[in-house]
Parts: sequence; C-alpha cells; structure tokens
Amino acid sequence: MNRLKEIRTAADIDLSRHGVIEAHAGTGKTYTIVQMVVRILEQTVEAGKQTSRYIHIREILLVTYTEKAAGELKRRIREGIEERIGALRANGRDNRDGLPEHLEDCLNNLHEALIGTIHAVCLRLLQTWPFESRVHFATEIVDDEEGLENALRESMRSEWQNADTFIPWALELMATQGQMLQEAHFSLIRKTAKELHDKEHVELDRTATGGLKLKGLANTFAGIDRRIETAQADFFAKLDRLILALRKARDSGKMAADRLALLNERLPELIGMSSEHRLDYKILNNPCKVGKSGIYTKPDIKKVPCIDEVDKCAETIRAHAVVQALGEQEAVLSRMSPALVCDAAEILADRWNHDKREKGSISYNDMLQLMRDAVRNNPALVNELRARLRYAIIDEFQDTSIPQWEIVERLFITDAGDSGPRMFIVGDPKQSIYSFQGADVLSYLNAKRELLGNNGREYTLTRNFRSLEETIDGCNAIVAGKPGEEDWFLMGGRMGNGISYPADTASKPPHERTSQPVNRLACPAVQIMALEGSAPKRRSDMAKHACEVIKHLLGTTISLPGGLAWNNRTLDYEDFAVIVEAHQHAESFLVAFRDQGIPAVKYKMEGVFQSPMARDLIALLRAITHRENDAAPRLAALLTHFFNRRSGTIDPERDLEPCPGGAQCAGDNACIAHALQEWTYLADRLRWSQLFRGIQVRTGVRERLMRLRDGERHLADLRQVIDY
Repeated sequence: MNRLKEIRTAADIDLSRHGVIEAHAGTGKTYTIVQMVVRILEQTVEAGKQTSRYIHIREILLVTYTEKAAGELKRRIREGIEERIGALRANGRDNRDGLPEHLEDCLNNLHEALIGTIHAVCLRLLQTWPFESRVHFATEIVDDEEGLENALRESMRSEWQNADTFIPWALELMATQGQMLQEAHFSLIRKTAKELHDKEHVELDRTATGGLKLKGLANTFAGIDRRIETAQADFFAKLDRLILALRKARDSGKMAADRLALLNERLPELIGMSSEHRLDYKILNNPCKVGKSGIYTKPDIKKVPCIDEVDKCAETIRAHAVVQALGEQEAVLSRMSPALVCDAAEILADRWNHDKREKGSISYNDMLQLMRDAVRNNPALVNELRARLRYAIIDEFQDTSIPQWEIVERLFITDAGDSGPRMFIVGDPKQSIYSFQGADVLSYLNAKRELLGNNGREYTLTRNFRSLEETIDGCNAIVAGKPGEEDWFLMGGRMGNGISYPADTASKPPHERTSQPVNRLACPAVQIMALEGSAPKRRSDMAKHACEVIKHLLGTTISLPGGLAWNNRTLDYEDFAVIVEAHQHAESFLVAFRDQGIPAVKYKMEGVFQSPMARDLIALLRAITHRENDAAPRLAALLTHFFNRRSGTIDPERDLEPCPGGAQCAGDNACIAHALQEWTYLADRLRWSQLFRGIQVRTGVRERLMRLRDGERHLADLRQVIDY
C-alpha cells in the first residue's frame, strides 16, 4: 500500500523508487529538488566486479517549465553542491572514498547536465543521437508562430487563388452577402494550423460546418441552386398575387396608419423582386413582417378587407419550395466562414510543414513529435538513454502536455523493470495554468497513478515558508468551501479523477517558526467581497476598493516570512498587484488608479511594445529628441510607417538636411525638418496629447495603415502604445 507521506527534507524521499511529490506553493519545492540532486550525486552504483562509483551529474535529467526556472535551478544546484563540498571539507571525517573530489568534478561539469525545458532537453537528445532521431546537429530552430504568419501570407497568394481549393468561390459568395474575413479569422486559421501539427492527438472539429469541407458546401449550394431554378416556374406568379392583395389592402382605407406605413415600406421591395426576378430570403421568409413588426395583426384579418387574402398568399410564399430552398442556402452560408477557416488551416499546416522539410528546419513542437517518435520506434535509443540517465526529475509536472508525458513514460516507465531509471514528478495540480500551451492536468493524474502502480511513492510538501499564516488559512478556507461543501477542485473525485487534498495535508506554516511577527498586517489577509450589479459595475466597485486598500496600507511596515525568520518591509506601490481574469478587465483598475494618482502598469504589455508600430514610434521619438547634427535618427524616422519612405527615394540633401524653404515650407506635410521642429516644440513643453495628435494628423499614418491588410492591428497597437 503506497501511503501519502509528508516530507520535511529531501532525506525523507526514497531514491530507490519512483516518486510523486505534490508541493504546495511556498513550501520549498526548489530547495527540495536541489537537495535531491545532491543526494543522488552521493548514491553509488556498480562499476564492475567488486567496484562501485558515484552517480555523475550528467546521469540526471531535470526538466522544468521555463528557461528562467532552468537557469535558477542550475544556479541553486551549483550553490547546493558547493555548500555540500564545503561541509565535507570542514567535517573531514566524512570524506569517504573521494566524495568531495567527485562533487568537485560534477560542479566543473555542470554544463553537461540535462537541465532545461522539455523542448531544450529534447533538442539536445535529438542532436546527440542524430541517426536515430533523423535530426542533424546543426538543424535550424524556427518559431511556429512567426512561420505560420509568413506561410499564411504565401498561402493567400497561391492556394487561396486556386479554384480547386474552393476558397475563391467561398470568398466571392461571402462578399455578395457583405461578409469579409477579419483579423480574428486569420488568427484562428493560424491557431488551428498550429494545433493540427500534432495530428495524433488533435482532430479538426467540423461540427460547425456540418462535417463538410468547402467543396461539400459548394456542391450542396449548387444542388440547391438547381432546385430553386426548377421551382421558380410558378413562384413569381404567386408573388404577384401577394403584391396584388397588398395593394388592395392598402387602397381599402381601413388600415391603421402605423400598419399602412409598414405595408408601404415592404410593397416596393416585393415589386422590385418580382420585376427583377430577384430572391431575398430574409424578406420572403416572412413577407408581411418588417423588422419585428407585422403589417397586420390577427384581428385585422377579419376587420380589414383583403387582409385575409394577404395572409393566405403570404403563407403560400413561406411554404413554397423556392423559399424553403433559400433557407437551406442560408444554412450553407452560415457554415461558410468556419469551413473556410478549417480548410485554410489544413492547407496552411501542410504548407508550413512542407516549408520546414524543404529548409531542413524544425520547430519546438516538432522536437516533441520527433522525440516521441524516436523513443517509440527505436528500442536501441531507449536502451541507450536508460543506460545514460539514472534519475529524472520533472518539475511543474501539472503543466505537462500529453506528448511530453508519453516521452518520459516511454523512457522511464514502459518495460523499464525494477532495474530501470527512477523518475520523480514534482508539481501541484491545483496550479495547472498552461492549458493554452497543450498542458493537460489529466496527464498529471494519469502519470501519478502509473508511477504509484509501478512501486512508486507519494510525498507532499505542506510547510509553507513564504506566506503569512492568515493568508494560508484564508486560501484553504476558500478552496475547501463551507462545511459540507465539496472541494472546488474535486472534479468528480469520487470517480478517481479529481484533484483533492485531505484537510490534514493543507498547506500550513512550519512548526519550527517559534518567533512571532513584529509588525502584523493591519487588515485581514484574505477578504471576500459581495459585489452586485452588472459586470462593469462590479469591476468598477472592486477597483475603487483596491484603491482604498492600497492607500490604507501604503507606507505601513509588515513582517513577512523569510524561511523560519521574519523580514520587515515597508510597503510601496510596487508591493501591490491586481490579478484579473482577462486583459480587458484590467482597464477598470487602471482608470481608477489614474484617477486616484496611484502609479500602475499593466503587466505583460511587452507584446505591444515589441510590435512594429511601437518600434516605429520609438524611432520617431528619437528623431524628435535628437539635438545633434546627425542625420541617422531622421533617416530611421523616414523609413517608418509614419513617413513610409523607401530608402531609394530619399534625397539626403532635401530630406536629411535643414529645409531650405524656410517659413514657406512650414505647411508642407512631406518636410520632415519642419515636422520635427513642430513636434520638438510640443515635446519640450510636455504637451503630449497635442504631440501625438499632431504626429497622426500630419503624417496621415491612420489612413495609410487602414489600407494595409493587417492595418487594423497596427493601428490598434499604435493607439495602445500612445494611450500608455
């Protein structure tokens, strides 16, 4: 029976068995991993008859989620080994069989350790065994996001113009209906194409298209067209009878003024369709209704002459085969956009994969697939890796995707036996946040079950060294819910698939912390507010409350946990953070903070600041603030979207020197010299609003951007940077 064991130090972990370490936030997970690595380096293995040796750092695989975390782990492992060497040297009695020298060698060869993200580790392994994996050691690494964006542009120039793809047919038909592809469609095409990369685990969902591709929709549409053409023989005669009945009702003098106005609005439309033999489903499906209002009511059928006949004729039109077929065409049109996205995504995925094969390059997703295929199909490679790697520690395992789990499972679990390498997964399923990158918390749960079923053991880290006791208690209360309520994260735990911790394993402060904080928090650490009203009002109320809390706590000193001790900190603006569900929800808080004079910045705004428009604006601002006689900043500004000049069209004497036209040229929008002079004047006087408005008006950048295919996105980026 594998019991759950709470560990206090890495010494409590049995290194001879697989392990699942569930680490709550702030419980010393990284410290534990470092101590595990040091302990592993002191383990011995047979090296021949009656000889043994220590495990080397190159025999440990350590995977974490980000490059930053990998760098931090390397630094901490180096410090941990150095500390252990120092302790051994100081002790003297424990210098058994050259252990300090062995640790020194590991320290000097730490660069050989397989420590990094799953992608970095896979690439290194693939390039180490190029024949087995079919990956050359000099393979170029490309980014799927950037590659798909470029490939989509090429696809629009080629496949999108090919009638065999039926994309030209779809675009033309959508245009007749006033429909156009927006940036959201292009983004969805790229996103879908990226997901189609792993065809083994991803199947294109065509539910919205009725399971049809554009070709199928085109054939369906053509068939309906033929039915409409055949059924039109008597349709317009019936339509003329409806028109005649409406005219009689109009001329009866019995209709109410508002109903008569509706009739007079609809009648010309029906007459136009009859004379032009034109069909409009939106009108014909309910010919006696304009918007949400009917031309007549049920009492009118008896009161107004001819309305009874109008009603019968209208019903005949609605039930006619032509109108029924038009309704079917409307259904086809509603499926057009999702079908186009699906077809274009499949074409894009094939094009991008072909481009990579042609250039001999691979992406990060390719690495995972190639590594998965290599360990699946090449037993010799698996045996080679198992002989090389004796321990694997997978950090942040709750954010592992299915392909990632398949790789490590094949290497360390499948048919490995008792003599195979040992694997430890470290994580907390309640912290799973990267589902948008393919992570699947069920992979964690399945891996946990499999490891425990292979003589593994489960451990927990529950002593929180980072948080106030009041914060821990408040969070545990929220997660556990009220007495009698089910854990928020249980997810059907009674069926064995849930995420739930027993109450006695909830994160808590360490018993070793005997001293009390000198400066306690001036308010409850965890508070729950009841908000009412619409979503914008609730966010606005919460933003106002956040302002009050920040102003109340600003400048106060509190004691924060620092291991077993306490660190005093005087709170400044940088100590406060607001977490919202989506980027757009942050706006209410930013507005409230600005109104209250609280400095704030929206986190993760690097993306917009790395956009082409941000770079162009920076180049222009540098030209505005540049005081020396140097033409380079002005040249850079001319090449931006603001001036949109080609390098071959720039005349150094006219464009990069002071303007010879003097005051007569002051109104010339093409003259950069006078434009910079005007903008520098505004910048010197801190008239930012006038400055940015003047830049946009004088350069005409908004109108120029709107003529580009992705102009709306560029314009949105420019506005966001200027607003910031």
